Amino acid sequence: MTAFLLSSANIMMPLMAFGIQNTLVKFYSEHESEEEKSRFLNLVLVLPFVIIIPIFLILFLFYGEATTLLSQKNSIIQDYVWMIPVIGLFMGYFEIFLCLGKSTFEICFWKFCERSIATRIHQYFSFCCLF
Repeated sequence: MTAFLLSSANIMMPLMAFGIQNTLVKFYSEHESEEEKSRFLNLVLVLPFVIIIPIFLILFLFYGEATTLLSQKNSIIQDYVWMIPVIGLFMGYFEIFLCLGKSTFEICFWKFCERSIATRIHQYFSFCCLF
């Protein structure tokens, strides 16, 4: 069940992040003053909500149909379908903040965070949600 939740969230994550992480890496260093960087960062953090809010509204309106569709082969997942877009949202924003860290700090530190700390956080979150 955990594998299904995480794989479904991985499918939704690019929709939630909206490709902003690549934009952040490419254009963050071009802004020179702190005010420009702050305005660009605010835009980058708010822009994914243009996609996230309609996705959550559609899933809220058609929650019954989505639950029925996803639980046809696996009935255990029926109570946890609401977690898929939430996990996808967290994974998308994790990617955005990871790319922000890559563009402002040392890359080696963020690779360490991505490989070790983020894995543990995902495991802990999945464990807490299931129990």
